[in-house]
Amino acid sequence: MAALPSEPAAVRLSGCRRRLDLTNLPVEIVPIEPDEVKATGGEGFIRIGEEISDRLAFRSASYMRLRIVRGKWVRVEDVEAAAQEIALAAIDEGVEEGADTAAEETSPVLVAPLPGSVWPNVMADPSAITQVILSKYDDVLPLNRQERISLRQGLGLPRSTLCGWLKAAYGMCFRIVDAMFDEAREKAFCLATDATGAPVRAYRACDNWHVFVFIADRDHVVFRYTREHTSDTVVKLVATSEDTFSRTPPRSMTCSTAAERSSRSRAGSTRGATSGVLSSPIASAPWRRSRSSASSSR
Repeated sequence: MAALPSEPAAVRLSGCRRRLDLTNLPVEIVPIEPDEVKATGGEGFIRIGEEISDRLAFRSASYMRLRIVRGKWVRVEDVEAAAQEIALAAIDEGVEEGADTAAEETSPVLVAPLPGSVWPNVMADPSAITQVILSKYDDVLPLNRQERISLRQGLGLPRSTLCGWLKAAYGMCFRIVDAMFDEAREKAFCLATDATGAPVRAYRACDNWHVFVFIADRDHVVFRYTREHTSDTVVKLVATSEDTFSRTPPRSMTCSTAAERSSRSRAGSTRGATSGVLSSPIASAPWRRSRSSASSSR
């Protein structure tokens, strides 16, 4: 995983003022000339230099209409044939588009094909779907807030539409996440996990599920959800085809089910959080880390 960007430098000046480092930002130049020079169009004046001052500005991010314009071309010798085709097309406007494929292939009019798209049946460009994903999962902006923000931008995207975009993105990206989790289980030196309850919409009532987060060294962060919240569930999630686990819960893993918490409390256990650290290589030596080393690694 790439290293996080370092904290931006800020040079303290006199009077507790800080000078921000603006060198990595794009520059928009706003030229300002004296009224006397503008009145004569610069005649009678010689530019001998300039005064430059920088301010930190913000250009609001917004959706835009990405219009793809494909020009129609025809060879000079085929102008008459093209004119006849255009006239026939005007008469047959009711004919379904793409019905006469053979005629299109022999047409003298040349049009470039549409560029390929990740989601050809979705109106949104991949850049728009990427913005929705980053806003929801990185900036913690739920879809109802993104809907309200889009209204200020003059568009108004219903949350149902945004949800459909996320569904389309899932069909493309889940394989990448699965590959990340497979690599984490097979190669990670340390696999840390934690879980929390998450209500899921169901018919007439919410269903209670549990979301586990797995952090593999500094390489991957993967989420998995399950109906049950037990040690056996965690064992099944992190097990690979080469692993053989006993049904005894690992010492470095605790679960927050009521029965297990009550049992540990009666036994004098002082550890009750839903967390754990699994040492690696997981396939060769699962659950070998002691409680003290697991705690210190967190």
